[in-house]
Amino acid sequence: MLPGVDLTVRADVTGFSQLLVVKSAQAAANRALATLRFTTSTSGLSLRRRPDASLAAVDGSGAEVFTAPAAYMWDASGGPDASMAPSGRITMLPAQLRAGQLTLTPDQAALKAAKYPVYIDPSLVR
Repeated sequence: MLPGVDLTVRADVTGFSQLLVVKSAQAAANRALATLRFTTSTSGLSLRRRPDASLAAVDGSGAEVFTAPAAYMWDASGGPDASMAPSGRITMLPAQLRAGQLTLTPDQAALKAAKYPVYIDPSLVR
């Protein structure tokens, strides 16, 4: 991924999630973390942003096939199990959705004030 940043992928019956684990303030200072770009590709589906900042993939009839909750980040101040579920200081991430790309912008002030590691979570759920 990047120096000092790990990518963790989890899969279960409802979908999968990817979690970026930023291990230190030095890793967070990497300019590549200022804006995160994820390539998107669909066949027969369109991605849409919902009013609550979550995303939906809809078919030709407008039915939702899968969703993605609003992206967020949190730090380790919530305790030793912080990697398993959001805790500590939680911050929603602004997201932009354009053809073929999802862009997330981590909160730089939150990264500077964080207890590391910091977890950045864009998830997909079927």
